[in-house]
Amino acid sequence: MIESIEGTRAIARCAVCEQAREVDLAGLVVRLLDKDTALVALPACSCGAVEYVIRADGREHPLPGSRSHLHQLLVDHLHAELVERKQLAPGSDDAAKLCVPLAKEDRERWFSKGLSLPDRVEPRT
Repeated sequence: MIESIEGTRAIARCAVCEQAREVDLAGLVVRLLDKDTALVALPACSCGAVEYVIRADGREHPLPGSRSHLHQLLVDHLHAELVERKQLAPGSDDAAKLCVPLAKEDRERWFSKGLSLPDRVEPRT
């Protein structure tokens, strides 16, 4: 789960061991699976788990403002950020059509204090 995005790094929490860790955005790429689906593979956690974050399908989230809604907005922002940096897997040149930046209104409404989920926990060092 993506918990925050700050500059050139993200904080991800492993779904298996629940450990929070820093992820360097420079090592990530967007991969298009088809015209409607984009994903980013996160680096393996120290427990060995490999996770993928998938761009939303564009439908309204059923629970606006919920943790799952905010997480999905962070995932969508991550995709758009990587596309802007041209960090694309081979054959994914059309990702810019799908992975658009968050609307200014959404960013101000949901992330006025920065691109973080509420009650974020820093990774252990």
